[in-house]
Amino acid sequence: MILVGVALPAPAVTSYANEFFVVDRCLDIGGSYDYSRGVCDSSRNHPYVPFSSRHPHLARTAVPLGTAGLILIIIGAAVFGRASWRVA
Repeated sequence: MILVGVALPAPAVTSYANEFFVVDRCLDIGGSYDYSRGVCDSSRNHPYVPFSSRHPHLARTAVPLGTAGLILIIIGAAVFGRASWRVA
């Protein structure tokens, strides 16, 4: 249950984190990230486009899957905690 709970929101979290680090590296070198093309541009400034606008499906599914994942993690931890308590 715990592994499924962690795996459910993984695609949305991974996509957001990967893009976050790419944009951060671009800004660190003085560039501007072009969200429409997905590249760092050192010659022009580009407007910020929210993740939810660019990836609406991932944004819509992240919260329900994250909530379901958290519930499964809590249930799995409770079941594992009881099982290990009975053994000891």
